[in-house]
Amino acid sequence: MGLTRTMITSLLLATLAGIWITPSTAMATEQERRATVQERFAPKEGRFYVHAAGASLFRNDFYNSMGYGGDVGYFTSEAWGFELRVLNLHSWFGRAAQGIREDHSLIPDLRAPDALFVAGTRYSWGYGKVLTMDRFVVHFDPQLILHGGITLAEDRVVPTSTFGFGFLSHWNHGVQLKVDLQMIFQMERRERGWTPSLGFVPMLGIGSSPPGDAR
Repeated sequence: MGLTRTMITSLLLATLAGIWITPSTAMATEQERRATVQERFAPKEGRFYVHAAGASLFRNDFYNSMGYGGDVGYFTSEAWGFELRVLNLHSWFGRAAQGIREDHSLIPDLRAPDALFVAGTRYSWGYGKVLTMDRFVVHFDPQLILHGGITLAEDRVVPTSTFGFGFLSHWNHGVQLKVDLQMIFQMERRERGWTPSLGFVPMLGIGSSPPGDAR
């Protein structure tokens, strides 16, 4: 009888110890596995940046364009930046417009885009890094982008807005590379009235921002 009571008491104590130890152990394991947010490689807050860029403009009408230009901007915080973009564009007829001109000797009632002037904001919703080829560490910010402004198309001024996302990567000595992928919306006044057009604007840029200490 005494032996039985001893065994029961031992089992109860072991059970209580397991209940108390298991959550603590699990919590410690979870903390060990939890991702660690490391210091930023290149802080952006309070810093200007200048980027040279090449871009393409593909619209759902008769013209396609390629061009070059640049961005000048300033980050008021790690999340928010504001910039001005200027692009010089070289445009040509797309396949549909060429077919109309060759088959009917007609030219569509629209003007070739010559330049783009927009201003807007960048929102960095995170940051991270990627190891490539077991040698290079790429530090980057995924960003949401919104711009508004005008496009000059020969003798016409076309209201323009762009929106999309981009990736801004940081390198040594303040060098930055970025890829922007944006949709573009334009309203052009033609003979039949205001006509909307949609398009896609991919852009690749390289530039610099003053380097700073990680934080």
